[in-house]
Amino acid sequence: MTNMRHSLSRRAGPLVLAAVAALAFAARPAAAQQPVFPDAVTESALQGFGDRQNSQAWGMGWFKGRLYLGTGRSTFCVQQAVLEMYIPELNPYPPDDADFDCTPDPADLPLQAEIWRWTPDPGDPTAPGTWDRVYQAVNDVRIQGTDPPKYTSRDTGYRGMTVFKEADGTEALYVSGVSSRAERGFGFLGPVPPPQILRSVDGETFRPIPQDPGTFLGDTLVTGFRSLVTYKDRMYVLASVGQLGHGVIFAARHPERGNNAFWQVSPFDPATGMDMTFFEIAVYNGYLWAGTGVQPARHDIPFSLMKTSGPRPGRGRRNRLVPHEFTTVIPSGAFKKRSPSAAVISLKEFKGRLYVGTDREVLRVNPDDSWDLVAGTARETPEGRKLEPLSGFDVGFDNFFNVHMWRMDVHDGCLYIGTHDQSTKWRNNPLLGTEGIKRRMGADIFSTCDGWHYAMVTRDGMGDFFNTGWRNMASTPYGFFMGSANHFYGTRIYRAQARAKPVAAPRLVDMERTKNAVLLTWEGSPDAVRYHIWRDTGLNNPLEIGTQEDRVEVGAVLAPTLVYADPTVQAFRFYRYFVVAEDALGRLSDPSDMARAPSEGHVPTFTSLRALLDGWSAPSALIALLDDARGSVRQGDYAAALAKLAALRAAAADPALLPWWRGEDLGILLGKFSRRVLLVEQGRMRPARLMRRVN
Repeated sequence: MTNMRHSLSRRAGPLVLAAVAALAFAARPAAAQQPVFPDAVTESALQGFGDRQNSQAWGMGWFKGRLYLGTGRSTFCVQQAVLEMYIPELNPYPPDDADFDCTPDPADLPLQAEIWRWTPDPGDPTAPGTWDRVYQAVNDVRIQGTDPPKYTSRDTGYRGMTVFKEADGTEALYVSGVSSRAERGFGFLGPVPPPQILRSVDGETFRPIPQDPGTFLGDTLVTGFRSLVTYKDRMYVLASVGQLGHGVIFAARHPERGNNAFWQVSPFDPATGMDMTFFEIAVYNGYLWAGTGVQPARHDIPFSLMKTSGPRPGRGRRNRLVPHEFTTVIPSGAFKKRSPSAAVISLKEFKGRLYVGTDREVLRVNPDDSWDLVAGTARETPEGRKLEPLSGFDVGFDNFFNVHMWRMDVHDGCLYIGTHDQSTKWRNNPLLGTEGIKRRMGADIFSTCDGWHYAMVTRDGMGDFFNTGWRNMASTPYGFFMGSANHFYGTRIYRAQARAKPVAAPRLVDMERTKNAVLLTWEGSPDAVRYHIWRDTGLNNPLEIGTQEDRVEVGAVLAPTLVYADPTVQAFRFYRYFVVAEDALGRLSDPSDMARAPSEGHVPTFTSLRALLDGWSAPSALIALLDDARGSVRQGDYAAALAKLAALRAAAADPALLPWWRGEDLGILLGKFSRRVLLVEQGRMRPARLMRRVN
């Protein structure tokens, strides 16, 4: 293989170098944030806490200096027993798979949910710390029709946790329980009492809030409680109406009182003739946000994302049963025509935007309620706007088996997105269960520190393909905790602790597809003397395809911008690239973020950038700088064009000219576009490609 090694700045004149340095000085953070990768991750607890029936790490909450975690018990076995009740010919119980451990009789399933507590070592914040079980659900529900009598647990899992400050100032940890109900109060072997919400003020003692018969909470027919959030002076909880998790929204100003302190705030849905159902809730930008979700076997309604500020002024105080008014922000399916997502699975605020995970896509909402596609299939909107994924990745981050963007959390300035990956179910298939493909089975985690560039933290369930999903995550002062769904041998709990590496990772990897090659560009590492270029085709492990050894210093604030050409790409295939830096002592950096080739995302041109500024009604001074840069390119003066783009990027960061979120996005697009100008200056790309998109 012939490797083409060039530095973009090797032949550039002084004005170009000054322009590029100005670009970096205006936009580059003092210390680039970087995700944590598996070599910074350790397993924090015994698998399943010593019991494989602890199959999911559900609720996680940081309370009084400790981490609390609620487990889901034998969740796959419960689901199979319920499904057999409805469709016995398709869902036999127990499942015919030696890796599952479901009891022959579902009445014997050990379903007592547990709460575990992690305590850090007070003398060493990097030490493993200790886990203790602080609560186990009671096994006191008699199963109808069993003789001699058998008993099961009222709570089979603890799905959510939140710390709520009560009216008298007490801070309490609330834990939402899940029952073995299928729907309308019945499980697979008869009636089951309502799920519970536990409360603790000390982290030692957990008690259910009151649920007396004849009260709202005591007579509820919901199957479980999911997400818990605090909004204004109320605690909101998503209450599931079925085993799939979709449900209605309850609220309480005094949740500690239970019983009739709760009421339903989600509205009736005329489209289904039933209550509108939701899948996830979160607080962002002064509103309560709710992503819809339905029972897909009964309704064919794509998701939407809505927000509410509560009841209309003057209502809801005297008559608390008045539902909140919801406004739709992302409409049905986000305009996706083919196989739109049925539900919003996860929501998380990150750097002033709300990130939205659906079945296979990621979107985000901006402070003005405009929204973008982050990862997914490009599409047109009815207004003529084209949605293209900011990351360049298609659905599932290009992994067909990723069926949920299951959990998101933020740690040390970076957003982590964990998936639910169904590839493991094919591990024994003669075609898909090959050793090469097995190495890529297991749930994925992707991370971004700017919302546009994404690194692959793991593609194989942290080395265990039985980790089919990332069920919850928690950022703590002692590291980032990640809990898996492992229905086979028990949940695994991992802890990531940031550590300084001697070599900074390359960053901001972008690509340009030409007729004969893929051109990769990236911001280099100040300590690197060599770069290793890796290519990932998705099914097999990534392979190193070459190295780049050129290195040029450009001032005191800019690591060199580099380019690598891969001429071995084939038509009708996609690739993902990342770069690893090496210093003079042979020490390696973490991987960079990844670039997809061909990208599914937007390729900035003068035409598209001008349309963006026009759509924003941007000040004429910004438009003039862009037009001046276009004129310089037409004259072949690329140094002058780069200088004007640098000035535009600096001006875009001024909140007096653009709202901060638009200035941030424009700065990233201008950084990408400036790389394209440098490629043209180097003779690697035709100037026409800067004017309008050329495929």
